[in-house]
Amino acid sequence: MKLLPFDKYMEKCLYDEKNGYYKNKEKIFGKEGDFYTPQTVSSFFGKLIAEFLKKEKFKNVYEFGGGEGSLAFDILSFNEEIENYFFIEISDKLKERAFEKNKKFKDKIIFLKSIDEIKEIDGFIIMVEFIDSFPCKRFYKDKSFYEVWVDIEQKKEILKEISNYDFLNYYEFLPDGYYFEYPLSFFEWFEKFLKKFKKGKILIIDYGIFKENLIFYPEGTLRGFKEHIVIKNIYDYEFGEIDITFTPDFSLLKKFFISKNLKIEKFTSLSNFLISEGITQIFEKEISFSNDICFKIKKLGEIKTLILPEIMGEKYFVLILKNEF
Repeated sequence: MKLLPFDKYMEKCLYDEKNGYYKNKEKIFGKEGDFYTPQTVSSFFGKLIAEFLKKEKFKNVYEFGGGEGSLAFDILSFNEEIENYFFIEISDKLKERAFEKNKKFKDKIIFLKSIDEIKEIDGFIIMVEFIDSFPCKRFYKDKSFYEVWVDIEQKKEILKEISNYDFLNYYEFLPDGYYFEYPLSFFEWFEKFLKKFKKGKILIIDYGIFKENLIFYPEGTLRGFKEHIVIKNIYDYEFGEIDITFTPDFSLLKKFFISKNLKIEKFTSLSNFLISEGITQIFEKEISFSNDICFKIKKLGEIKTLILPEIMGEKYFVLILKNEF
């Protein structure tokens, strides 16, 4: 019997060089892939971020987890003031696609694989659906706490009693019989990031919940995605066959960031952020150049996906951080 702690199992499923989902899957994003992200829904999103960056007046931009380069392309297409765009993507296959997509910006965009290739960070940092891509630890509460391990041969979870994690106190309020996920690998990565973060702001956009919402998820928030269908039992699939993710707890994230002396400059829903920053004006301007009703209907569908509460609008959150070092 070969056992792995859940986060190592998830890491193998997503990032294994031979079989990992993000390393080898041909179609990941958009209609032909397994899920959408805000930047793959519509260029409206990228155009708005481009305009936002003009107001922020940063010349250096760092995008972590840039995927196929859609957001980079839109930002660089609509903000000529950016001098250096650092594109960090762990997947060689995705990085190659991003390179092809952004060839016209070869004088501005710098393609990197990890934060280890960056000496210091001074500028505006973008993390869109970045946190949820990290392998998470998984736990179970029943009078005491148990860490979830995975029997990778039998594809089943094994519980091991633990008491050596200080953060478990945060989950004492949960009733017995509850699972939950903790983004330890992201927090460890962020500690490394902070050592290089000299000056600037961080824009985090991700789907999320709050601490009080955890009571509605007795099985935890872990799930898979395949062809836009939610997969509840991820063990029904082979390594690398599906995306595996969890829902970040923004109560926990804010607590962590504050503990690192970062100032929360803004925290709001995606819909509030997009509307306040002028996405409806961007939409109206774009459709005003066409009399094609099909084009206008398509663009209306895109903006609805981004701002309607039941789709992305109130399920995604925007967190802007500023360092106070």
